[in-house]
Amino acid sequence: DQIVAAAHTLQPGGIILMHDWPPNTIQAVPLIAGDLAARGLCPGRIAYTPRDVPFGSQVFHAVAVRP
Repeated sequence: DQIVAAAHTLQPGGIILMHDWPPNTIQAVPLIAGDLAARGLCPGRIAYTPRDVPFGSQVFHAVAVRP
């Protein structure tokens, strides 16, 4: 339930990192996919970007892109 609730906070272009080995994560995937679809969002892939993407006190160089 916590994983699904966290994924529900995603906005367009948002990224959630999930590892595929914990059973709870595996069980959450169908619920997350359904929630994304209901909100008109889709899973994508992560791509490198040379621009700074600030998040809190950190800076990343990755963005979510449509498949």
